[in-house]
Amino acid sequence: MPLLGIALVHPLFWGSEPIESEALDPDRKAVMDKLWPFLCPSDPDNDEPRVNPVAGDGPGLSGLGCKRVLVCVAEKDEVRDRGWLYYEALGRSGWLGVVGIMETEGKGHGFHN
Repeated sequence: MPLLGIALVHPLFWGSEPIESEALDPDRKAVMDKLWPFLCPSDPDNDEPRVNPVAGDGPGLSGLGCKRVLVCVAEKDEVRDRGWLYYEALGRSGWLGVVGIMETEGKGHGFHN
């Protein structure tokens, strides 16, 4: 049975080039830059497609194997802008599914846990 849809709840996406709010807080960016190499020491590049699916050398998003995606982000999450970037990139990718986004106001990463 094919996968109909996925929900990305506070996805931990990152990248080497700062975007949006990351550029405003270089100290926080420096801390987050150390996270992926810690999680994946065998491939520590912050533009590796598992942590940065919108990286230019990644596999692309147009072949995503489902029909619907919901991206959930939180207003005070350090990686909020990356979730929005993924949502926007998926919508522009040529993927033939439906993508939506939900942002929870006043909350940080993983507040629902």
